[in-house]
Amino acid sequence: MVKGMLQTLEASLGAVALLSVLLLINQPQETESISLSRITYECLQDLVQDGNLFYYSENLLEANLKTSLQTCIPATADIAVRICMTAVCTTTVPGDRDVFSVSYLVAGSTNYNPSIVNVWVWLK
Repeated sequence: MVKGMLQTLEASLGAVALLSVLLLINQPQETESISLSRITYECLQDLVQDGNLFYYSENLLEANLKTSLQTCIPATADIAVRICMTAVCTTTVPGDRDVFSVSYLVAGSTNYNPSIVNVWVWLK
């Protein structure tokens, strides 16, 4: 009787262990493209904390913004940057890649109108 209960317990523990391993293996993995979007947004947040995003936006310094972002974004990605004063804002991006965009609204001040910083990011 005890031997049968031990075998049942062993089988149950084995099934739980097997299911645990299967669940860990089959968990959905975050794709690199989603990570790129998140990383780009976090890079913009860092520039906000430093005060640089407002400065770049206020002075329409797209090249400086792109340079700052390129130091933060993985080397496997490429970006295009636009600072826009209207909601309509386009740029040229590769047609043969999955391109993701991140937009950030930069608030204005008494001397400055709000702008939208658009960043397009894709894998090289």
